[in-house]
Amino acid sequence: MIAKPCKELTAPLLKLVTEDRRPTEGRYGVNALNGAPRVEQLKRRHWDEIEYDPMERLWMVMGKLLHSQLEGRADVNALAEERIKVSIGGRDVVGVVDHYADETITDYKFVSTWASNDGVKPEWEAQLNCYAYLLRACGFPVTKLQIQAVYRDWSQKKADTDKGYPPRAEVMKVKLWDPAKVLDHLEKRVALHVANETKPDGELTPCTDAERWARPGKFALMKEGNKRATKVADTKEELGEPAKGFFIEERKGGYRRCDGYCEVAPFCPQLAREREQQEKANA
Repeated sequence: MIAKPCKELTAPLLKLVTEDRRPTEGRYGVNALNGAPRVEQLKRRHWDEIEYDPMERLWMVMGKLLHSQLEGRADVNALAEERIKVSIGGRDVVGVVDHYADETITDYKFVSTWASNDGVKPEWEAQLNCYAYLLRACGFPVTKLQIQAVYRDWSQKKADTDKGYPPRAEVMKVKLWDPAKVLDHLEKRVALHVANETKPDGELTPCTDAERWARPGKFALMKEGNKRATKVADTKEELGEPAKGFFIEERKGGYRRCDGYCEVAPFCPQLAREREQQEKANA
């Protein structure tokens, strides 16, 4: 992977944010396994061509620092930052468990406050249950899963004015799956990724709307001269006929991940085809 020039960071910090580990053939991390096969395979194939802005990795580094500090403060009877590997479907599945004690897995997440609106994300639930499988495979019982969320952009001002605003940090309970369900999930995910290993770029399994962070189109009732909408709706009909001094603005939907958050977007035939079709439609 190629880091773009960055003058804003000193050498030690720049080195920290640009440390990349090339994916190992025949091995999948839990997060990669639960992610889009198209993204994972394109990343592996175009590793030496991918460019990124080091500044966009700063929050990720803060999360790493949090993990490293917590690792040194774990109780003597706990497992901290424990790396576990098992074989499933002919591939190695690897996971790093943040903290395990009293049959409980705790995963630390350094995230934005917007994450609190949705609670435990489906990918987080799958991640922790996969960790539970890995630990059980090593003889460690797991009866509880939880996430310790720390909100990196927490604001006292917003907390004072918004009753629904989250605290600085909170513990989220995660649903524990039946062990048989976890194994079935892992076997299916491994099989899906393995099936994509030999497919050409253009035939890789398409990313789903959820994997692309789909954003549906909206219609906004705007007052002339104002930048913020008076009301937002899914359809134009819901807003009715605008009164004098108001107008309806259409806000196009899209895919947030593809529009700037996916490192392999420049190499994705799926995205290229869609953009080509959109250009033809707008011509």
